[in-house]
Amino acid sequence: MMNNRFLLLIFVFISLRSYSQTSTLKEYSPAIYLEVNPDLEEYIKGELEKPFKVVRFLSAENPRINFELKVWKSMVSSVDTDLIGFVFYLDQESKKIEEEWGQYFSEYPRLSIDHKGAVKSKNQVLGNLNSYTLLLDHKNRIIKSTGSPIVPENFDLIRSVLGHELKNMGYERGISGPITDSTKGNPTWFMNEPVYIDPSGKIIGEDELKRILENGGVYLEYTLSDTVRLRKH
Repeated sequence: MMNNRFLLLIFVFISLRSYSQTSTLKEYSPAIYLEVNPDLEEYIKGELEKPFKVVRFLSAENPRINFELKVWKSMVSSVDTDLIGFVFYLDQESKKIEEEWGQYFSEYPRLSIDHKGAVKSKNQVLGNLNSYTLLLDHKNRIIKSTGSPIVPENFDLIRSVLGHELKNMGYERGISGPITDSTKGNPTWFMNEPVYIDPSGKIIGEDELKRILENGGVYLEYTLSDTVRLRKH
């Protein structure tokens, strides 16, 4: 009798835990009406209507923000921005950072100032802003929260989550270049068919690629594109 009761308790616990993980995704609150840059309201609404989106909170006091903007430039350039939207919030006005922003992004994406911390407050963003990059699904629910993409693991996680979510929605494209999953062995995969180029600059097929790799003396050079080059050691 005791064993049956114990098993029942375990079953209830697992069921509740599973339900909470799949059914209580928190909805993102943009707080774009009145409180935050009215001139960017249409832009932010447009981004949030895309299938998936990335929302990043930036701190004007972050000493590495210039480097982070460089990383975001690479990230944005490697995805289909018709499918993935980007919304960036800076916690205060900063002429220096706005100028740096203009060096990396001319027209897209836009930078919004989170006046009075309205967006931060409504989404319970507490403490260090560098810890908050939110990934949203098609219903603007937060499906993943991570930190700054200057940390390689976070960079890979953002691309991996978005890649898998796009595939689950039936999209066959959306992210260029290799995607590295944070599972055992860190497997790498492509959404698009990669193009392999040998050391002489010739495009080769997978059979030829396999033969060259088996012979040794070369390595694969990956970038955030679907072109993979073979380089000699």
